[in-house]
Amino acid sequence: MAIIKLPIKILLLTGLFILFIALIQLLFYIYLATNESTPQKSELIVVFPGGKERMEAALDLVETGLGEHLAVINKTKKRLKQEIERKNESEKAVLLTGEESRSTFEDVYRASQLIRVHNFRTVTLVTSSYHMPRALFLFKAHLLSSGLDVKVYYHCVTIDRQILAPIFTGHFYNEIFKMWGSMMELTGNFITGRLMYDSPWFDTISDLAHTYLLTNN
Repeated sequence: MAIIKLPIKILLLTGLFILFIALIQLLFYIYLATNESTPQKSELIVVFPGGKERMEAALDLVETGLGEHLAVINKTKKRLKQEIERKNESEKAVLLTGEESRSTFEDVYRASQLIRVHNFRTVTLVTSSYHMPRALFLFKAHLLSSGLDVKVYYHCVTIDRQILAPIFTGHFYNEIFKMWGSMMELTGNFITGRLMYDSPWFDTISDLAHTYLLTNN
């Protein structure tokens, strides 16, 4: 009987741990959604891919002199320059190439490469408020594990100012599940030095999760 109870206890503790992590995410999400971030001047403004409002927010920071370099992950320097010109924005920042990525962790990985190459000491991360808890955690954790001494600021792009309603939508639901995949990528890269999406088995698991667990939001 004790042998049977042991797996049940393990499952219960695992479930409680998952709920605890989800609660932390939720509280941080509410904090970011209800508090304006104060932009800080930094050497690099890095934008993680997503809606156009993210890049527009980053360009606003550039225009006010809060960033010397601008990188939008998944956009080449040429594409980034074309978009800025279409928006009639002045080019006040040095544009950096953001190599293609397949996940938030790879966004972090690509940004960290730019930081290492250019020896930046301060960086501002720009992404949506619902995405920031996971992105900021991964960014700081990867920089720390890579031995990069960098001060990270953040600037949230708020999608909906009607606050608490969005936290119960698909955005937050997806972020709960994606955090575990991101943690696998972070841990796998730290141990092996490789990107997990280069492994067919991880790509397959990711496809199954997107098909059966995640919403289309």
